[in-house]
Amino acid sequence: MLIDVKYTSVSQVPDMPRILESERTEYGIRKDGRPYGVYGIKFIKNRVDYLVCRTEDLPIFRPSWLFGVRDPAIPSGWKLCNTIYNKEYAPLYHRWGISCLIGYDELTTNPEHYDGILNLDETALRKFFRIKNTIDLELYGKVI
Repeated sequence: MLIDVKYTSVSQVPDMPRILESERTEYGIRKDGRPYGVYGIKFIKNRVDYLVCRTEDLPIFRPSWLFGVRDPAIPSGWKLCNTIYNKEYAPLYHRWGISCLIGYDELTTNPEHYDGILNLDETALRKFFRIKNTIDLELYGKVI
């Protein structure tokens, strides 16, 4: 899935569902005409967040309302994890309200990998970038 940046801060978005944001929240994404790839999706309370990344950046979850969808294709092999009923992922639901994860196998079946992405663990990031490159080549024929 390729997405384009529409907004870079909360203050630009009309009637946006806020969870941990304030009017001054900036998201550290660039509105420069280049797309971001989506490598996972999470459903949290009343919104959807994308796991976004460009090759020169680190992966990070950002609210979907910041973006417009350029290409809705998703990779083969993506899986779904219902965190409410998955003992290993249930803390995500109880602590943060994340009810569902969709994405590549490691993201949805290995909570340590999910945590490693969020905590910028070197091993998790190496694995993420290998998977990211494979997804990019499958969907777009090049690494984005």
